[in-house]
Amino acid sequence: MPRKPAGTAVDPRNGARYTLEGVPEKKLELPEVVRKSLRNEALLRWQEFVTSPVAKVLDPADYLIAIRWIEAVNRSLILTREADDEPILSGSSGNSIMNPLYRIAAEQTKIAQDCEKQLGIGPKNRADLGVTLVAGKPSLDQMNREFSIIESEPDPRTLEG
Repeated sequence: MPRKPAGTAVDPRNGARYTLEGVPEKKLELPEVVRKSLRNEALLRWQEFVTSPVAKVLDPADYLIAIRWIEAVNRSLILTREADDEPILSGSSGNSIMNPLYRIAAEQTKIAQDCEKQLGIGPKNRADLGVTLVAGKPSLDQMNREFSIIESEPDPRTLEG
């Protein structure tokens, strides 16, 4: 069997299992009953998620996982804040015990983390799924801003005088 030419990949994906290109006009909407139940912190997390490139490639069937994720995040926030008001309680025999709400909050956090793995939230979760986010080509203005020379410094490539 002949060898492939140097510099060519056997698979054009070159190690990436999936390449997802977002659809800019697609936006996830929360059902009103869910939106009303969310704390401001959870709403902020939702807004960050729906504007991420990962959310733009979700299939409508994935919305349930996204809603389950934000509800678990919300419950975890609520329960943790409530437990923080009284972190140590008196047990039935008078000994000090941790507020049981922390345990329930930890369970909700675990549910949220499981959903994050499925949704590809976070760099490691995206890498584990083999998802590559494709960014659009930068415009000329973006490239100029990125590589612009600070105006206060003289250009070392020119001669003065």
